[in-house]
Amino acid sequence: MTDEQGIAEGPGAQTVVERLYDVALDPVSYESLLDAWQAELSATGAGTRSGAAQLDAHVARASAFLDRYEPATSEPLAEVLSQYAPFLAVALDRNLAIISTNFRVEPERRDPLMKLADLDFVTGAAAEDIGQLAEEVLSSGQEVIHAISDGRETDDSGAAIMLVKLRRVGGAHAPAAVIAIFSRIRWDDAVRARLQAAFHLSKTEIQIVRLILELKGRSDIARIRNRSVETIKRHFRAIFQKTGCRSTSELLILLTSFINLTIEARMPVEAEPAGLRSVTLPGGRSHSPRQVRYVAAGAVDGRACIHLPGPYCLSQWPEAAERAAMGDVLRIITPIRAGYGPYPVPERSADLASDFVAEILAIMDRLGIRRAPFVTQSNDIVFAFRFARKHPDRISAIVACGGALPLRHAAQYDRMDKWHRFILANARFAPRFLPFIVKAGFLHARRIGKKAFLERVHANAPGDLEVIGDPDCLRAIADGSRFALSDDVSAHRAFAESVRYFGQSDWSADVAFAEGRVPVYLVNGSADPMAPPETLDEFQATYPWIDIKRYRGAGEFVFFRHWPDVLSKVLKHV
Repeated sequence: MTDEQGIAEGPGAQTVVERLYDVALDPVSYESLLDAWQAELSATGAGTRSGAAQLDAHVARASAFLDRYEPATSEPLAEVLSQYAPFLAVALDRNLAIISTNFRVEPERRDPLMKLADLDFVTGAAAEDIGQLAEEVLSSGQEVIHAISDGRETDDSGAAIMLVKLRRVGGAHAPAAVIAIFSRIRWDDAVRARLQAAFHLSKTEIQIVRLILELKGRSDIARIRNRSVETIKRHFRAIFQKTGCRSTSELLILLTSFINLTIEARMPVEAEPAGLRSVTLPGGRSHSPRQVRYVAAGAVDGRACIHLPGPYCLSQWPEAAERAAMGDVLRIITPIRAGYGPYPVPERSADLASDFVAEILAIMDRLGIRRAPFVTQSNDIVFAFRFARKHPDRISAIVACGGALPLRHAAQYDRMDKWHRFILANARFAPRFLPFIVKAGFLHARRIGKKAFLERVHANAPGDLEVIGDPDCLRAIADGSRFALSDDVSAHRAFAESVRYFGQSDWSADVAFAEGRVPVYLVNGSADPMAPPETLDEFQATYPWIDIKRYRGAGEFVFFRHWPDVLSKVLKHV
């Protein structure tokens, strides 16, 4: 019997549901879910079963169970607040009493019932407004940003603006609290120049932006500038169009974020934790300004290559490979895509690949990299092709390790090893379930350890098992994947997002565009669990201009064993 969307009902579907709850109660049962789910939603018939509507509610409930195993957000409030320096920050409890600060409070003023109005830099009216917003944040969980005047005058003969950002912390594993981060708008030549350059604002528009930041309305601005209200409205429309905003409040949020990031950008990049460095990505129509991060290895002043580390974010090369890069005066730049590391997944446009391309380009521009070859791991080949299509003059070659080209038919999924088939078939045919599947897999890996998890995933790929058994390679994989999975990081959302894009999007036009413009090399193993020999033959027939190199016995981790050949290709194109 089938339901109206073609999903089989009966023993098979019931087994999937049972396994869902097994995994939810204990993520180590993940492999039993994999076997049951594949039997019920096989790749061959998945195209007609993509609805799976009756599983939605079960997946949602099971996912809620899984949340119990996520890292607790019980970090001491003092440590949380310290992350916001140099801005002043306080934590408020449900009674709106201040329970912690990241600045010194005079002993005589420290009181268990200390309130916002007791702070020197918050007026009584502002404290009341912030208190009301804090109550909303506690109930909704949504971040808000608010601007208040502190009654002082600035050097520009305007009112100084204090900005406060409110966000909720705690919840399931710790008492809920609201963090309030305060910062005064520091309007100077550097801020003015960056705003003009980032959003292409005219001199008049930047002056109006300054007045907007003082909370002046259209009528006030018209009076101050001795212009009609209609003229000021036209300037507002131009500013909205250039910044991608739809309202004054949205513009205020964007400008606040941009100015704060401008201040952060003046701080040393070495301030980033875990070896990360950062640059500022200006805002646009699809996102607010934000920090984008990267890891650098090899020769500090060497010729650059861009390394895209794959969905597991394998950001580290084997030690011998990094030494060789140093000797060849090669600098390895690995962008860490937003959503990896101890940072939340940011707002997205509808096109993940174009978002990541913008992040890569911002890093290259900041580092003065005019043109470079790209080395990619696994599915990240899709982002290299999109970069080549958008900026063909900035990429000199694509060297794709253990990757695949656009998948065209079900047989290509059927040939994959079961773990890869499970993830990619669901990404293609049942994408709504992918976040749960990936979350469960990440928790499974955390429970049994990375090495044991990799050995299970690659059990049928002897070449990959050989790499996992090599201490230097395993160290590079385990340490390099810290931005995907570690004690305080689980990038399952970003992983699912990446795999879903690879499996669902038709990126064949990006591949076709590269022909004759960008040299492309596929470095694959004959035992690749995602692209076995028959699939590689089909890739070669479809794209005869791509140079496909096969290494006998190697698997998905082909780079970690055959990096000297990869390096030789890269050096031809730096």
